[in-house]
Amino acid sequence: MALLPTARPGYRRALPALRESREARGLSSLELARRLGFPANTLGRIERGDVRASSEWQAALAEELQRPIGELFAPAASSLRE
Repeated sequence: MALLPTARPGYRRALPALRESREARGLSSLELARRLGFPANTLGRIERGDVRASSEWQAALAEELQRPIGELFAPAASSLRE
């Protein structure tokens, strides 16, 4: 599994549904990262849109949070910056 760079420099896609789903389950980003074997700071970077999760990481997060991938990885309209 791997992280992918964002689409282009200065472009960020914050993922509020991912963060909200994690928090609704009472999990810190560190706890969820540990459960999935991700590096400690990875989940926060994904949630902020600093990096993109590979399809394998997206599937692992969706399974752990019991939410569809499309819901978790839909960016907030206000988070799209160019």
